[in-house]
Amino acid sequence: LKGNIKRVEMNIASVKSEEGEVQQIVAVLQDISEKKSVQQALSKSEANLRYLLDNSNSAFLLTNSNLEVLAFNRIANEWAIFEMGVTIKEGELFSNYFPEKYRAIALPILQNVLLGKAHSYEIKYTKRDKQVCWYDVRVTPISNTPNQNIGLCVVANDITKGKESESEIKSLNELLEKKVQERTAA
Repeated sequence: LKGNIKRVEMNIASVKSEEGEVQQIVAVLQDISEKKSVQQALSKSEANLRYLLDNSNSAFLLTNSNLEVLAFNRIANEWAIFEMGVTIKEGELFSNYFPEKYRAIALPILQNVLLGKAHSYEIKYTKRDKQVCWYDVRVTPISNTPNQNIGLCVVANDITKGKESESEIKSLNELLEKKVQERTAA
């Protein structure tokens, strides 16, 4: 058919006589057009996903069931560098990136998530520059079948500005309540 291009994989072998002379050449052709098309679609999908993750304001990190880092995005690595002075590396234990004081708390949580129970929490964290920050962290299992978890997905968002606003509103409400009580008393 005109304009219909097929991709093929070709394997060629020679059949030789006992003296080593080539008697026949055998070629096997296999149409791999669909396989190549699927590979291209997968590559495009992976590139799109990588773009989305790397341009997100959230930190993303994936581990396997041994809690070794499989993948992470730019924000996760920037936070690790800035806040802990370390660079995330694929294959490293995720727990290596926890401040010592959090390891005893975090490891049982991660093991629980591997058993299928997602976990969300907010954590107050003091950075290396002594700035106090708040993070909203969600840890969910990655499953390949309903009963088999093969890793973790960790998503963290910096919620410091929201916490500061919340604290400011609380202070203003307390001040307002105090003024109302003073006026009522007067």
